[in-house]
This record gives sequence, structure tokens and C-alpha cells, in this order.
Amino acid sequence: MNEYGKNRFVVVCLVATGWLILAAVGAAKADLTLGGQQFNPALPGMPDYYTLGLPSWANGTNDKVLDSLNAPMTDDFVGTADSYVYALNEVDASGGLGFAYRFNVTSVSGGQGLIRASFAPANWIGAYVSEAGSDESGLSTKIPGSPITWADGDPYVLSRSFLDGHPIIEWASYNLMNGTMIKGGNYSALIWLAVPNVHDWTVSSTGLLDGGARGEVAILAVPAPGAVVLGCLGLGLIGWVRRRLT
Repeated sequence: MNEYGKNRFVVVCLVATGWLILAAVGAAKADLTLGGQQFNPALPGMPDYYTLGLPSWANGTNDKVLDSLNAPMTDDFVGTADSYVYALNEVDASGGLGFAYRFNVTSVSGGQGLIRASFAPANWIGAYVSEAGSDESGLSTKIPGSPITWADGDPYVLSRSFLDGHPIIEWASYNLMNGTMIKGGNYSALIWLAVPNVHDWTVSSTGLLDGGARGEVAILAVPAPGAVVLGCLGLGLIGWVRRRLT
């Protein structure tokens, strides 16, 4: 092989190695960044998918950092939202916190059922969400005529606002062509976010949408600056309304 051939061979090998490295990086679970989206793995051809199943820190024993806060939904939504905060290192908050949520809809007096939850900003813009996922443990209603749908309460997509980073959970696509809905008697899967750079929590809220009617419910979330006092007050509330994971 002449010198040109050797050089060309080296370049091809380097390019091939580079593509293998990029493919390996692309296959790794990506962070849920500001403006980022992670889709249900049942949807083909999407650029990024969230994790199915529960991480070790969310083992359902309810004996980690905090228990859940339950509050009634308003407007057309009747039900509860369960929020959980766990230590990522399963010991204390020094390694960051994991937030998990389940939405329970007892009845819907109008609209199509819960299809979207958009968190209040709080201090999410500074939160590093290293991984997000859902555990397929819910009960939801398939969208009639949809070519791609499911009934386990998993979201269609998990995303974050590109403006302030607050999480957004959508169970159906914007045109209601794919996905699922949380109707009366349904409940979502347990949806979780790992936030290693957050070491405290506060009582916040999330907006709810069924395609027309809106509601709001209290949840646990990352604290805004100076919200540690609110977190202490919330601890009393959580002890008062403590409830086990279903």
C-alpha cells in the first residue's frame, strides 16, 4: 500500500471510529435540558426517548426524604396529585433529589380527560435533570382511532420549557392523534425526574389541561430562591396528609 493509501486508510478508520463514538454517546440516556423533549419509546423515529421503569431510588417504599402531598384538582378535574421526593443516593439530599408524580382523576365533568400538566416555574431554570422516565404502572384511556396508543398512563412526551425550564407532561400529541388520556377513574403512571444539583424542595403547583378546561393542583418541586421556609411549612402539611404509593 502506497503512502496515499495508508493515509486514506487512517482517515477512514478515524472517521469510522468517530461515528462509533457518536453512536455510543447518542445511545446513552440524555439529560432533559431546557427546551428538550423525550418521547415515549413506543413512538418510532423520535430523536430522544425517556426511560421506562423505576430507578433504584424510587423503589416505592416511601421511606426516603419526604412523603407525598395530595391536593384536590380544581375546575373540571376531580382527583389528586401524589408527589414524592427521594434521595438519589438513597441516604440523604447531598447527592441530589428525585421527584416523582402520579395524577389520579376521579371524574371529569367536561372535556376529554387530562392530557397535559405544565409545572409552575419555581426554580426549574437552574435544575439539572439528568434523567426522566415513567414506570408503565398507570391506567389510561386509549385515543379512539389512534394508530399509536397505550393504556398504561405513560406520557406521550416529557419536555421542559426553553424559557424557564419548567417540566411539561403531555399524555397525547397536540392534535390528539397519538397517545392516551387520563379520564375519570384513570391514573397516570409514576413519572419521575432525577435532579442531582437540587438538595431541597418546596410546595409548588402544576396547571392541568384537558383540551379546553383548565385546573391546578399542588405538587412538590424544586425550590425558588428563598423558598426553604416554604419547604419547612410544607413538611408539616406532608406529615398531615401522608399517603402511601398505590
